Amino acid sequence: MLTLQKAEALDHAAAEAMDRYVIVKSTIYTSGERDPRVPAPRPPDNGKLYLMAGDPRLVDVLRRFRPTVGVATPEFVQDAAIAAWNDDAHVVGLRARYAAKRAAMLAYFATRGWQVEASEATFYLWMKAPGGDDEAFAASLMRAGVVATPGSYLGAGGEGYVRWALVPTQAACEEAIRRLAAVPDTIAR
Repeated sequence: MLTLQKAEALDHAAAEAMDRYVIVKSTIYTSGERDPRVPAPRPPDNGKLYLMAGDPRLVDVLRRFRPTVGVATPEFVQDAAIAAWNDDAHVVGLRARYAAKRAAMLAYFATRGWQVEASEATFYLWMKAPGGDDEAFAASLMRAGVVATPGSYLGAGGEGYVRWALVPTQAACEEAIRRLAAVPDTIAR
């Protein structure tokens, strides 16, 4: 247990040894590659990793001090993460669900002559906006009760495209397909 006296001693030791150690802050990036439904492990402090280097005695004190101030990942969270990351069976079902939604959307887009490009490896479909105006097309989709993101909202190079996310349920994707019948082939603002 960290007492006030120990904390003050640590603070004093850190101040005295400031020229013998450094703390370097760097951002790390992780992803939920094993299971996209589970957040990937991140160190404390919102993804910030602090590297402590210098006087080994001071680093050891800081290493032991840090978990006592509430930044260690609770053991029950670690246990849940281990269970989730050891479950690869869900991947087959997840891929099948995305493939079914992709197939349904692509089949409908083909009936309308809408072109999808560069979307083989994601759960997004990038479609050329009919008439080239991605904002106007997205607005016509909204009037029909369907949401897609204008590519121009996502940066340079996205102009003239809309991005469809295949994250809703299969039933929601099928409902979107039914609503798309109300979207005219010629888009006007």
